Amino acid sequence: MKFIILFVIQIIVISGLSGQDFDQALKKVKELKNSQYPDNKYLVNSLQKKAKSEYEKNLAQYYLSKYYTQVSEYDSALNTLKTVRRKFAQTNRILENGKAYHQTGVIYFSFLNDFVNGKSYLDSAKTLFEKAGNREGVRDCIRDEATIYYYLGDINRSNDLLRKILPEFELNSKKYLDIKDLMVNNYIAQDDYNSAYKVSKNIPQAYLKINELRRYAYSLAILGQIQKKKGMLKESEKSLLESVKISDKNKYNENMVNNNRYLGLLYSETGKYPEAEYYFNQALNYTIKIGDPYSKMHIYAALGRHYTTRHDFQKGDMYANMATILGDSLYKEENNEKLAEYEAEYESSKKEAEIANQKLQLAHQRQWIFGLGGLVLFTALGFGLYYTKRQAKQKAQFDAEKLRLQTEKTSAIVEAEEKERIRLAKELHDGVGPMLSLAKFQLENAMSQTKFNSIEQESLFQNTNTMIDDAAREIRTVSHDLMPNALLMQGLISAIREFVNRLSLSGKVKVSLDVANLDERLPQLTETVLYRVLQELVGNVIKHSEASSVQIQLVSHENELTMMVEDNGKGFETSQMLVFKGIGLKNIISRIDFLNGKVNFDSSPNRGTTVVIEVPLS
Repeated sequence: MKFIILFVIQIIVISGLSGQDFDQALKKVKELKNSQYPDNKYLVNSLQKKAKSEYEKNLAQYYLSKYYTQVSEYDSALNTLKTVRRKFAQTNRILENGKAYHQTGVIYFSFLNDFVNGKSYLDSAKTLFEKAGNREGVRDCIRDEATIYYYLGDINRSNDLLRKILPEFELNSKKYLDIKDLMVNNYIAQDDYNSAYKVSKNIPQAYLKINELRRYAYSLAILGQIQKKKGMLKESEKSLLESVKISDKNKYNENMVNNNRYLGLLYSETGKYPEAEYYFNQALNYTIKIGDPYSKMHIYAALGRHYTTRHDFQKGDMYANMATILGDSLYKEENNEKLAEYEAEYESSKKEAEIANQKLQLAHQRQWIFGLGGLVLFTALGFGLYYTKRQAKQKAQFDAEKLRLQTEKTSAIVEAEEKERIRLAKELHDGVGPMLSLAKFQLENAMSQTKFNSIEQESLFQNTNTMIDDAAREIRTVSHDLMPNALLMQGLISAIREFVNRLSLSGKVKVSLDVANLDERLPQLTETVLYRVLQELVGNVIKHSEASSVQIQLVSHENELTMMVEDNGKGFETSQMLVFKGIGLKNIISRIDFLNGKVNFDSSPNRGTTVVIEVPLS
């Protein structure tokens, strides 16, 4: 008996020591300078080894996901968090599960530029934090939500959220400074660089005082960009070089992308072209390391402007085209794939809601049958039936809410895509376009003052001038397609008429348009979706069908809009149409499905193609 007692005491002591060992290891991880994303692999491994209980193991995995985030291994981070969320949910660890959901949302929106998934996980995290009574977690979710709205261009909404939570943070604490950083970004988005500078000039040193090196480097880069805009070029260079130094030393790869791009822009604008090209190339290398095509697109655009400034128009045009092509690919194909995915979830949610309603009706029937069985039986089973009915009703309400959220997500994707098209159109129109005009002016001025030694030499100049004209014309076309003013100002029909006129003038294909019973404007989102679908359809005709003519008809009848696009091209087998991803048919179907509409394709080889789209107007 004495032996058994000693053995039990030994087990308790060992368990207590192992718990202390874990607590000590966890404390060391939390005391790291960059505790939000621990970069000390040894300490994270030590935390895992010292974890004994199921809770400790899950917590160690959570911090491992943060380490994966730090070293840009986002897939590993997300897979680890998926397991952690499931285990925390099974053990009813509400607060810890909220943190895991929050970390997942941060990875999606902050590092992967996936704002829809990011917002979804943040919403779930906020719900869990509220359930756990953790106001700090709720504030963090609101702050990150404000960041998402900043990225999507909704600056006013972002500012409203930031002002709401700023008074709740301790002055010059990390989270207080993070809020200030977001406000600086909002000022920049509104071109208010004076206000941005007033707020940002003291932020880097404040981060340094609390040993937040990652944020220190980030805020230095933002300050350097603001200083450049205000003409403080020496100060800007100093801030950016210091940011590069810190980020490079600590392997903050995401920081290195923008740091190097900002330095490239600074040196390009001050005529230090070799230095500019070095830093632009460095930025490109880091986009490859972290797999960030969005930043690569911005760097291509910057290189296009840089080489045009250097009068290397061939490279300038090449990089500008690369930026346009990559941008179109990202905001068209990738987001459309996400749209199709969420639409599939939308359909699944509808089916689940229908099943829940059937269960609810069945519960009513059971309650009635059992009620006839007698008062005793009713008393015995009444509570169970009531519980079943309540559960079914709650499930139906939950599924209806899920359906509403999925619809909001899909709408957010379409709106975000449209805002990005507008932003790209402005960048092309206001940036690349004027540079091409300047290049043409300078070339023609040089030609007027040059005495050519041969016809070939003069022909070379003339051909270059023609290339600039073609490039400028192409820029105008792309810019207009990205942001048709007629669609914004006058509505769908005016935009389509303008689109048809431009196609007819181009000579690529003969286009006719018939419109009946459609005079009033439709909801903006409906007009946007229909216009983009029509662009896709006609673009497919021009690229793939070898057609010589296209007929477009729009007819409104009894609260329904019918749009028909018919061509005389080579056609295809409709049974195989979803195999041909390049023609964007999946995209068209998912967009129209979002409007609760229908799409019908009628085609066969050598008979042309007819696409009929029906969309309810109420």
